[in-house]
Amino acid sequence: FESCLFGSITMIKVNKLFLAIILLVVENSYCFRKYDRPTPVNDTTLQVTVTLSLIDLNSIRLLDMDYRLDYNIMYEWTVAKNVCDIYVKQLFAHNLIVGEVKAGEVLVLGGDDTNMFWIPDMYIEEAKNIEVPTLPGNNAFLTLTITPEFTCDLKYESRLAALIGCQMDFHDYPYDRQLCYVRMRSHFYPLPMVNYIWNSSGVPFHFYLHLNDYDISFSWNSYNTIAKGANFSCLEVDFVFQRKLSHFIVQVILPTLIIVAISYSSFWISVDTGPCRFILTVTTLLSLVTQFAGLKSQLPPVSYITGLDIWMLACMCCVFAAIIEVAIANYYEKKRKIIIEQRKREYEGKRKMYKFMRAQSKEAPSYISHKLQSLDMLKTNFERECACKNFNDDHLLNVRFDSSEEPPSDIALKLDIEFRLDHFLTYEWSVGKDSCSDYLKKITKSNGTDTLFIDDSYVIRGESRKHIWIPDIYVPEAKKMELTTAIGHNSLLLLFVDSSGTCRLKHETRVATIVSCQMDFRDYPYDKQICPFRLRNHYYPTNTLMIKWSEKGVTAAREIKLNNYRFSFVFKSYNRTPLIVDDEFSCLEVDFIFERQLSHFIVQVVCPSIIITTVAYASFWVGVETGASRFQMTVITLLSLITQFVGVKANLPPVSYVSCVDIWMLACMLFVFSAAIELAAVNFLFKRRNRIIEKRKREIERRKNILQNLSQSDEFKAENAFKSGNNRPFLVESGNVKQLVAWHNNNLIAIPTINENLDLPDLALRVDQVFRVIYPIAFLIFNAVFWPLLLNRSMLKNN
Repeated sequence: FESCLFGSITMIKVNKLFLAIILLVVENSYCFRKYDRPTPVNDTTLQVTVTLSLIDLNSIRLLDMDYRLDYNIMYEWTVAKNVCDIYVKQLFAHNLIVGEVKAGEVLVLGGDDTNMFWIPDMYIEEAKNIEVPTLPGNNAFLTLTITPEFTCDLKYESRLAALIGCQMDFHDYPYDRQLCYVRMRSHFYPLPMVNYIWNSSGVPFHFYLHLNDYDISFSWNSYNTIAKGANFSCLEVDFVFQRKLSHFIVQVILPTLIIVAISYSSFWISVDTGPCRFILTVTTLLSLVTQFAGLKSQLPPVSYITGLDIWMLACMCCVFAAIIEVAIANYYEKKRKIIIEQRKREYEGKRKMYKFMRAQSKEAPSYISHKLQSLDMLKTNFERECACKNFNDDHLLNVRFDSSEEPPSDIALKLDIEFRLDHFLTYEWSVGKDSCSDYLKKITKSNGTDTLFIDDSYVIRGESRKHIWIPDIYVPEAKKMELTTAIGHNSLLLLFVDSSGTCRLKHETRVATIVSCQMDFRDYPYDKQICPFRLRNHYYPTNTLMIKWSEKGVTAAREIKLNNYRFSFVFKSYNRTPLIVDDEFSCLEVDFIFERQLSHFIVQVVCPSIIITTVAYASFWVGVETGASRFQMTVITLLSLITQFVGVKANLPPVSYVSCVDIWMLACMLFVFSAAIELAAVNFLFKRRNRIIEKRKREIERRKNILQNLSQSDEFKAENAFKSGNNRPFLVESGNVKQLVAWHNNNLIAIPTINENLDLPDLALRVDQVFRVIYPIAFLIFNAVFWPLLLNRSMLKNN
């Protein structure tokens, strides 16, 4: 029966007409072809009832935008009596039935026996991969029931696991709602040949459907759809994944609120502890940036701003505001201390002068009468390093001091350049009468179970295909081409016989291709990639075989969209001469254009790097005396930029040229590095000034000791100290008052005892003040030049 009695029939020597009649009768009666669509009852549309029983739904992967669905699928259909008789005879032939078959008898087949008869060829359009789970025993069963009318009710049940893609939308993430479709339809049989309908129970679920992160609901419906120029019945299940916010509250909201609260606590810390406050706020900001990078790594790169982006950027802005407040508070605290120190020195000078005036008023010298004059410069051993200019004793003696005034207080963060393309390839060609006749003979002589005759056309499958020539078209850019995993067959070969005796053939197959693309990342992240997808044959030049596009050429599904690119394509045809041969080959080409959207880069790279660069700028407002804190802050920001740069470059293949993202990140690192260099220079100037002040303090102390010893000596008297031209200081005493005087231009003048002024030019502060202006202006100029050039370069390339 499997060979359709061809071997025995050819042994009968009868005339051709009688042989043809016998062949026809035997074929309709006994020949069994498992790929044939069985004849339905009343010779109408074959009605297939589908029941999809969900077992489990898990492994929702946001990065790949897919999920795993484990399910049982059951098809139920009824075949006519003549087909049922063939099925029963086939079962007898395989010793699966012993004895007489009665109405109501049920036979269950498992394993390879399920492939004996025709099975609906339904597939899932969104399926990336469908596999049979590894389980003990059989995964598929076919039940055949004999009805009282001696028709056959068949029921096929199989357990499968599908990896199903879903076009997810993350605008509202983490409170997003994803709608994912599971659409099933026949691969080859349009209406009215086969019609698929849902069972009355629809889509049951075996257990309680529960996921830790989602609330799941689903619905199902059926409709007709147009595909490949025909009307197909389609079944659809709509899964709705509503993300639970409780997980986001625990994993994201509470930690970020704690981090922001910690930065807020810095407002309650004393302003004197400037370094501690800076370390606290900068550490909280870096913690937020690290947390944000970790959260975004769980999502695919998208070109729009999500709810998570708004929340995290708002938290970072709050912490950033705390850093700015610390810088401003530290600046004014330092300024207040400088004013207090000035007032203390003024108060000390007034207090000393008040004591001196009190002593002068009690007892003035009686034997010295002179007029104090201004002293341009007195070169003495005491005043070589601290010259006194425009000193006026009148000004000194006329100073008013109110003793009733209260003195001031002392307390004040290896890639393949390729993409995956799931597509149908359809070839159509015609052959002459001789080739057509040869094809028909070979098909007839081969195993007839692999050929199906439908609507004046032959559907050729199995071993019969090896007798038919199929164009040897290949894709030069393809790294890998494989048939998409699906139930049933992935390709279709049709043969149409025209009235003129010629044949038209059509070959269609569903293929998944990994396409290599030579991408250029000079303009990354605002780059535009053009990836060619070329089709040409291996052996036949243009004068032997010409390939061209059909009228529609290349079509794309409406649902195709990319989160990070604007996608388009153009197609063309041309002749090309390969390097290894001299003949021309016809070539078809599709240019896929991927234009990257800049919004993802702005959210992921530009905003964090600007914030980090601005944190480095805030160090200019921190006191120079907090050198360790400033160094720590600038080094941490520089390391943060380096970490971010490494993370950004990890998403790109290694290239030998400088891209735009390299320029941006290197410029940001250069600004932060300049802040570190400025800090080193300021720290040097600050320490140098402190050394000079300490040296002068020691000199003043030494002078005080000399004057104190001189004032207590009894060897110097006024009458033997008056010598003409003597510029050396000498002591004049009257009673309890002692005054250091000297001759200058024949006049006796009073010498100021000590110049205790320690105010030196603060070069460190001046450098800080200059950088407070230069740094933001330079960064703004860089942005004003970088972004227009980047956008203009991209526009020129597009033109």
